[in-house]
Order: sequence, then C-alpha cells, then structure tokens
Amino acid sequence: EHFIAVHLWPANPNIHPGRLYALFHDHVAGKVYERNPMFYEEFDELSAEWCQKINDERLAVWAAAVQQSNGAVGKIGDVPQLKTYIESAYFGQIHDSSTLSSVFSTND
Repeated sequence: EHFIAVHLWPANPNIHPGRLYALFHDHVAGKVYERNPMFYEEFDELSAEWCQKINDERLAVWAAAVQQSNGAVGKIGDVPQLKTYIESAYFGQIHDSSTLSSVFSTND
C-alpha cells in the first residue's frame, strides 16, 4: 500500500472530530456541563452523522488520489469505510452492528 492510504485510514481522525462536534456543537462561553459524557458508550446518531460525513469526504479524497495517479497509489478498496473497518477491528466485541452509532455504543 502507498503511504497516502495510511493518512486516510478510518481511525481516530475520522471519529473524534465528529463525536466532539456532536457533543459540543451548542457550546457557548461560560456553559458548565453537568457531567462528563461517555465518549463511546453514548455515541449517538448525531455523532454518527458527522463521522459519516467525514468518512465520505475522506473516501472522496482517496478516490481522487487513485484517479489522478492512475492507480499508482492503490485501489479504491484499499481504504475502507469507517463502519466496515470498526466492525472488522472489533469483531466479536460489537453487540449491535446495525448502524454506525451502534458499532461504537455497543462495543465492549
């Protein structure tokens, strides 16, 4: 695999910004939160929506790199979808893989 694929891998840079945006998009200066939310256990649909948007953009960048290099950097399938990757990385630990949010919130 080409090194560019490593930079576009569906790991923390694909997950954390979307999750943090969902948690704190309504933040205003001086707001005090009642509790520290569970990062993965309470992963919700808004978090999944933003992670999916990041995922789609990441895959579009990869597709453009593959196309513009005439395949020199790799094949389209070399960089996986976020949900597919999480399901494979945590195989056997996810209790509900029906949605992107559930692969995070039901992962032991």
